Amino acid sequence: HNDLSWLIRANFRNQIGNIDLNNMTQYTLKNTTISHTDITRLRQGKIGGQFWSIYTDCNHQGLDAIIGFLEQIDLMNRIISKYNTVFEFASTANDIRTAFSNKKIA
Repeated sequence: HNDLSWLIRANFRNQIGNIDLNNMTQYTLKNTTISHTDITRLRQGKIGGQFWSIYTDCNHQGLDAIIGFLEQIDLMNRIISKYNTVFEFASTANDIRTAFSNKKIA
């Protein structure tokens, strides 16, 4: 799985407008998890699909946790939308095949 959405939440407060996902190495991240993910490296690694982790901290409980999860889902949808020439949402094996045939990362 990939914790990119949590890293963006922790470092950029879910704001993707000024983030360049083509090169995440340009940012100094305050999170202990180093980002090994950006579009350049996904392409270099010939990645056909990613399991994006939707995560919230264990300190979040009840409504706080629900909001955290919904924010993470929204973030990933916005990333897919912003980089729609790179990413394509997939929820089935068939969707993954379609994304792959469209030269996108599922």
